[in-house]
Order: sequence, then structure tokens, then C-alpha cells
Amino acid sequence: MKLSLFSAAFAAAMLCSTGSAQTTIASANIPFAFQVGDTTLPAGNYMVQDSQSFLRVFQPDGSNSVFHLTIYATRPHQTPDARMVFKRYGNTYYLTSVWNAGSTEGRSLVPGKRERALAKRYQTFAMADVRLLPKTP
Repeated sequence: MKLSLFSAAFAAAMLCSTGSAQTTIASANIPFAFQVGDTTLPAGNYMVQDSQSFLRVFQPDGSNSVFHLTIYATRPHQTPDARMVFKRYGNTYYLTSVWNAGSTEGRSLVPGKRERALAKRYQTFAMADVRLLPKTP
């Protein structure tokens, strides 16, 4: 049932994208293993593709790739560089948001079941961020 609901939500989000939707692609070197939802990705070089409601994180060689649902987010201050932000619970890093350069706008990842459970278990968490570089032609 959950899979059917997620599949329906995914299909609806893909069909409801507007004509003004914009896709952004950037790259980052992530120095630690991390989670995107319930998927574990090893440390390494990644491309990040933001396509309105979904974020794709993938390695250029195609060895690892994951899509994850996101929601629009704002924060009070701008950062000069685009950033990926991670929360660390114990020894596990979770990608939680991606922020645009020179803007207060970004995308927050919808937390998965495991991340919600860890957030309840650990009352505190550490933050880490990684600079995103624009994709070069």
C-alpha cells in the first residue's frame, strides 16, 4: 500500500511540473558515506540534479544513483556558495537539504523512516555541509 501511494505521488509530481520548472546540476566531493532517505551512498564525487520536487544524487560513472522527494525551503541568511547540508546522528550522515548560491532558497529532503527514528533516539545532532560546484560543460 505504501509503495502504491509513493508511486502515485511520484507520478503526480512528475505530471504536475510547471513550464517554468528549472533543472540545476552541480557537483560535489563528499568525504564521507551518507544516506539519502534509506539509501546509503559511499564517499566520493557526486552530481546533484535538482528538478523542482525531486533531487537526484548520482556518481558520474553511473555506479550509484538515487532520487528523493524534496520540498521548497527558505532560511534567513544567504550563503555565497551552493551547499549540501547533512545531519549526523551518531556516525551516520543524512543529506537534509541543498541550498542555492547567493540565495535564501533551497530544497529540503523529506526524511525517511530510519532518519525519523534516529532523530527521536538522538536528541542532538551535528551538522556538516559540502560546497557544490556548478557543472562545467
